[in-house]
Amino acid sequence: MTPAIVSAVRAFVETEVRPVASRLDHADEYPHDLVARMRELGLFGALVPRTYSGLGLDSVTYAQVIEELCRGWMSLAGVINSHTMLALIVLEHGTDEQRGRFLPRLARGEVRGGLALTEPHAGSDVQAIRTVARRQGDSYVIDGTKMFITNGREGHAVALLALTDPSASPPHRGMSCFVVEKGDPGFRVMKSIAKLGYKGVDTVELVFESCVVPAANLVGGVEGRGFKHVMSGLQTGRVNIAARAVGVAQAALEDALARTRARRARRSAPSAALAEMATRVAGARLLTRWAAGIKDRGERCELEAGMAKLYASEAAQQVAVDALRLHGGDGQLAATHVERHYRDTPLMIIGEGTNEIQRLLIARNLLDRYGERPGALTSRDGESEERRQMVLAVRQYVEKEIVPVVAEYEPHGRYPAPLVRGLAELGILGGLVTPEHGGLGLDLGTHVMIVEELARGFSTVATVASTHLAAAAVLARHGTREQRERVLPRAARGALLLTGVWGDTLKTRHERGEWRIDGTVSLAENA
Repeated sequence: MTPAIVSAVRAFVETEVRPVASRLDHADEYPHDLVARMRELGLFGALVPRTYSGLGLDSVTYAQVIEELCRGWMSLAGVINSHTMLALIVLEHGTDEQRGRFLPRLARGEVRGGLALTEPHAGSDVQAIRTVARRQGDSYVIDGTKMFITNGREGHAVALLALTDPSASPPHRGMSCFVVEKGDPGFRVMKSIAKLGYKGVDTVELVFESCVVPAANLVGGVEGRGFKHVMSGLQTGRVNIAARAVGVAQAALEDALARTRARRARRSAPSAALAEMATRVAGARLLTRWAAGIKDRGERCELEAGMAKLYASEAAQQVAVDALRLHGGDGQLAATHVERHYRDTPLMIIGEGTNEIQRLLIARNLLDRYGERPGALTSRDGESEERRQMVLAVRQYVEKEIVPVVAEYEPHGRYPAPLVRGLAELGILGGLVTPEHGGLGLDLGTHVMIVEELARGFSTVATVASTHLAAAAVLARHGTREQRERVLPRAARGALLLTGVWGDTLKTRHERGEWRIDGTVSLAENA
């Protein structure tokens, strides 16, 4: 069921955003009216708890909200994302006094914020920053320059990363995070930065010249922890980027479908590219919500958020390119949406850490975390206890019984009869058979996880099990009562191994109360 806030945002996008997005984008005009409506919807407090006047959304719902916004105009999500990272830094790392002072105003949108990390010489390498904050009594004096800052002109505050100990080694140990507000002496907004896409939202250079910031604005009240603070904020930022990419890709796909339908009216054949586009969008959406779900459970998600950001951003760019191609020459016209999607997607490949950096971080995390959790994608944390126990039992069987003996079977083409009997003893061969017929009655999701675990050990065993279970599922759904009662109990015990066969050469005929089958099938598992 779609959350109410997602439905509300979808309606807002359809009735208020899409009609004006192209005009605002081409004029590079800040969307004051739309931002005001987002404030009315409570979106500036999306992830802020209700105790601080926020909506208290979970990360999965937040990702859905961002996706809907970006179906209309990606720039709007930029206004929300930078602001949300500031709010989360205060929420997760600020003192009680800082939470009480900042969060209600941030949640209501009275104060809109941003994140000030990037410098002219330091982009993805955050540890190369040079902005310095020196303690003077009850204040800090900040000197430095920040670049490409969203909400820098129209916003009211930024979470700024600066060096409080320039001699620290490694540098991140000397970094601290501050909430710097407009009006602090020495805080100046310099030039606005013209961009290929991501129009309308303000992106600026900020200069801090002897900028005096109250010591009470040091996040958490302790120096040297700022790098950790902003990195935790970037986890949500990367989920946001992934969700943005899904929204833009979905919009491009919808435009391509509409174009293709119009051509089909003129008897033009549909393009196979639509299948690739739809698959990329669906994959990006699932990966994004998977990463968001891990964050909701309070687990480490820098690996998963990086994967989601990497895949979704590159999928979005390819989908935008394909949509442009499907439109032909018209795709370049300013009157179409697809040229805007094409211009907007590069930002998501660069923002919140370039995809080149994401690849390095993902590889490093896979290696570092292998002992902690055997491959992020095989984690079952967050699943129901029953499902986890079942999958864990199969995983243990694979590690103890299958992996050690694979070499005895696979190179010689031997059928793994003892391993299949082991599956029967575990009840796996009755996984999709109802308890009424002696099976486990597992749901399809658990079945998929079990097959995945088996395939990690020996693909042949996984094939035997999945073929048998698929045939059992077909019989359970479409067989007669007599057939189910005669076959399924034996299949669930492993006394009868099932398979499914089909082929163009098979012929059937009914004679004297019996079915006769003639023909040849070249590929039949479990036969």
